[in-house]
Amino acid sequence: MSTKKVISILLICCFLVSSILVVGVSAADAPAWNFDATGTLTINAPSALADYASAQDVPWNLFAPLITTVSIDPAISYIGTYSLNNLNATIEIDNGNTEIAPHAFDNPGESFIIQSVFNSPVLKYAQEHGIPCEPFTIASGTCGSNALWKIYPDGTLHILGSGPMTDYYRDPMSTPWYVHASAITKVLVDESITYVSPYTVFLANACTSATILGADTQVSDTAFQVPNTNFTIFGHLDSSAYTVAQKKGYQFEPFTIADGTWGTNVTWALYTNGLLKIDGTGEMENERNPNEVPYYSYGSQIKAIEIGEGITKLSDFTYFAFENCTSFTVWNSKTVFTNITIAPSANKNMDIRGYKESTAEEYAAQKSIPFAPCSPILTAGSCGENVTWMLYENGRLQITGEGAMADYSRGPQDTPWVDYRERITSVEVGAGITALAAFTSFNQENCATFTVLNPLATFPTNTITVFNPDLIIIGYKGSTAQTFAASKSITFVPLD
Repeated sequence: MSTKKVISILLICCFLVSSILVVGVSAADAPAWNFDATGTLTINAPSALADYASAQDVPWNLFAPLITTVSIDPAISYIGTYSLNNLNATIEIDNGNTEIAPHAFDNPGESFIIQSVFNSPVLKYAQEHGIPCEPFTIASGTCGSNALWKIYPDGTLHILGSGPMTDYYRDPMSTPWYVHASAITKVLVDESITYVSPYTVFLANACTSATILGADTQVSDTAFQVPNTNFTIFGHLDSSAYTVAQKKGYQFEPFTIADGTWGTNVTWALYTNGLLKIDGTGEMENERNPNEVPYYSYGSQIKAIEIGEGITKLSDFTYFAFENCTSFTVWNSKTVFTNITIAPSANKNMDIRGYKESTAEEYAAQKSIPFAPCSPILTAGSCGENVTWMLYENGRLQITGEGAMADYSRGPQDTPWVDYRERITSVEVGAGITALAAFTSFNQENCATFTVLNPLATFPTNTITVFNPDLIIIGYKGSTAQTFAASKSITFVPLD
């Protein structure tokens, strides 16, 4: 056995027997670090975490097998090379902006973990390098079979894990974090959480926002109660989070893939649902090279383009071979189009949308692109995994997408447009919808037409209930729409 190993063993034995305090002294005779009988290594001076030539040169290397916790002074902003190697300990870094050198944490043990400030660069560094880490918490627990909750010192209530949360609808004070309500400043719900319970926020008057990372996460209408007047929900467009914000009058900020400017007072944003929205005032800056269009590299992700009312003139190549784009909507009836605003010709599934007798209609006719007259959208959201709905101010409820609508068989109160049923004057179900939902039309007394463009779409027996006696179902001859109309004694009008 080498002399160095013998000395190490003797030092460790002495420490275990005497529980002495081991101290490293800085040049100014202040303790730079100390190691105590509880297994805690406390580092006080920046010089103690300098770069080292090897792990063997670190002054506390002899005690590495005994160290269970490393507490680092918040004033320390750098953790040097090889300084915390060969440890099987919890590393506490209170300064979340601390810079970490390469090889600072080499050869960690099975119980090695870094604890630091939630959402800090330190934790991001650890995640990127595959180092076990977790944020500091002031409270935590379970809130579902596979769902967990944590409250961080900055006031973030984090719902993580997977699956649905426990449903706390029976008692607004039954959430396990209710005793910490006054400390909650914001809510973060991970993408893997499928359901956000009623009363997730209740009497948490300091809470200013909720971020719902999942596009398909279902959010209870009563998930956020008694928020302050500036409460904002961050989430995906056409999601349940968006619907709740619309219903409750909360501010909503959608997630974006990218954004930027295109003119002095013109902005663009590409949202995660594929909507490219160009907004602002005045003219877009004309671009004669399609490769220089600011969102050109995101072309395959664009599913719809919407031009705001304040835009007075469009650029060349506003649309350019975006093969997945199905609509081009212009909300200003006098917006000027260039000859190649849409170039080359739109894909066969795209239409131009705008007001009747608008420049959009004229341009569509000129380019032989289908034109769809529309009115401003009153509200919108999702009603299935790949299905969306939009209610226009003229009362038209349009359901589009692919596949089956969501299951609303528990009752009409679950349909996302239930609060707008008096506004609905017509319903149109797109050709891609394979199965309609129960209570698609419920107590819509002003609804005059119900159009189904898929001749094979399935109808639950309660698809249309408590309807206007003058309602007309429109569809193809021999379709399931015609069969359903006959079963309900509703007038059927065949499409041409």
